[in-house]
Amino acid sequence: MFRASSKVLVSAFALVTVVSAQDSILSTLSTTCVSALKGLLVAPEAQCLNAGAFLSIAASGNIDVPSIATKWLTGLCATGSCSTASLTTIVQNVTAGCAQDVKTAFNIDISDPSVILPYVEQYYPSVRQIACLKDDSANTLCVPQTLTNLQNIIGPLGTDDLNMDTILADAQKIAASDYKNLACTSCAKQAYSVAAKVFPDPSLLASVNGSITDTCGASFTDGQNVTTVSQTAVNGQFEVKTTSRAVAGFSPITTAGAILVAISSAFTLLV
Repeated sequence: MFRASSKVLVSAFALVTVVSAQDSILSTLSTTCVSALKGLLVAPEAQCLNAGAFLSIAASGNIDVPSIATKWLTGLCATGSCSTASLTTIVQNVTAGCAQDVKTAFNIDISDPSVILPYVEQYYPSVRQIACLKDDSANTLCVPQTLTNLQNIIGPLGTDDLNMDTILADAQKIAASDYKNLACTSCAKQAYSVAAKVFPDPSLLASVNGSITDTCGASFTDGQNVTTVSQTAVNGQFEVKTTSRAVAGFSPITTAGAILVAISSAFTLLV
């Protein structure tokens, strides 16, 4: 499971950049997958993911990835968590519509939601916690801050980052840079502390801790909370509202936003 999840991690990270995608990117998806992703934007069950935020983002024309992440996550973190029923519906819809696309792109089989759902249910709370971390000293959410730090190294995130040659070139840029500003921040340490508690292979985690501490220092893996990083995710469960909204008139930005929501749901498979 972990090896397959590692493939998703690399691919999902690159796919975050489709928020700024044009039709050429969307045309690579099957019609059933596009339909499923569009449905996420208005599905009552997906309101707990703040998917509707991408409708207003599309109207504004803003395609700056860190800014989009800020707007989306601010709303998501102010919303209660998804219920098991909502997660089940989201997983069923995405796997039904996009299983073949994921298989073709990443050689990962997600066709059986009963296999995927236990991982989603297990890791979703931790993923939500990480997504809602905030650097109080900088007064910014950690995810947008990390995306900004990444752009400072490789340049603005865009559709070119979906190309494998570009991904490899970006990796070389990161390796040649002072990547401690990306990997060893207070946000990264707190995210590591959250993720380490639910990591499915403790022996593997222990084997890489040496490299992590060599880069970021021994305190990075001590499991202690960072006092300057806070949790913004509200407690409680989101109550699904069944008000209907039109599905017509989606732009590339809104559909790409739906992809980002779907990827955030799939992050539960990355650990």
